Amino acid sequence: MVYSAHDTTIVALQLALDVYNGKQAPYASCHIFELYQEDHGAFTVGMFYRNETGKDPYPVKLANCTQDCPLEDFIRITKSVIPDDWAKECQIGSTLQDTKVIVGLAVCSCLLFLLILLLLIVLCRQKSQADGYRHVINEGEDQS
Repeated sequence: MVYSAHDTTIVALQLALDVYNGKQAPYASCHIFELYQEDHGAFTVGMFYRNETGKDPYPVKLANCTQDCPLEDFIRITKSVIPDDWAKECQIGSTLQDTKVIVGLAVCSCLLFLLILLLLIVLCRQKSQADGYRHVINEGEDQS
C-alpha cells in the first residue's frame, strides 16, 4: 500500500510511527507499506519512504523492530496510534441527523422558491394593470 497525501499528513503518519526524520516532506512524497508472506508462512511488514523521484525509496524501520518487521510485532508497536473506535475518533455523526438536515434544507428551498414565484406573479400583475387604459381629465372638464 502506498500512502501519498499532503505533506503534513505524511509527516503526521511518520510522527505517529516515530520514524520522522525532522525534515518537511516534499511535494509528491509517499510512505509505502509492504506486506510479505515469508516462505515459512509468517507475515512481515516493510516500510519505505520516497521523497525523490530520481532515487529508490529509503527503507524505514520501526523502533525495536527489524526492517522486515514481523506482523505481530508491527501490530503491537503501532497499537497505541491505531483507533479502536473509528466512529468515536472521527466523530462521525449519525446518518439520521444528516437525513433530517437534508430534508429540512429541501423544504426550506421549496418554500423559498414558492415565495419568489409568488413575488414575481404579484409584480407582473401590478405592471400589467398599470399599462391599461386610464381616464384622462380634460382641462375644462368638471373634476367631481
